[in-house]
Amino acid sequence: MAEKTVYTVSEAQKILGVSEDAVRKLIREGQINSVYLGRKYYIMKKSFDEWIGDPGRETDQEKEEGKTEGAVGMNESRCYTVSDIRKMLGISRVSVYELLKRNEFSYVTAGGKFLISKKSFDNWLDNMPNEPEHVKSL
Repeated sequence: MAEKTVYTVSEAQKILGVSEDAVRKLIREGQINSVYLGRKYYIMKKSFDEWIGDPGRETDQEKEEGKTEGAVGMNESRCYTVSDIRKMLGISRVSVYELLKRNEFSYVTAGGKFLISKKSFDNWLDNMPNEPEHVKSL
């Protein structure tokens, strides 16, 4: 079976965790590469995956072995919301917005929501120092 090369709007909205209207808005704004055929938008998988910031491609060997560690299933979102970050870090919503304002990790806005790249956020979190700067100087 040939590998899928496009997403439908419905598939993209499940990946992003936003409404179909929000995905269509991203398409209209030119943020997502797509083709309009037969009254439907088809989103180019390769550019969409790169846009999200995590290609999630499997090697041929992983496909044969059924390993999908790098790939993302349709039910798993590839983005965190502000609420997700707030809960994970135990900080206020305002503090999350401050991190976004400082561009600490990659994000996009869609449908009035901030969508934070899981890959970008996880890399940022993994590279945090163990101790705050003011503690190290003591």
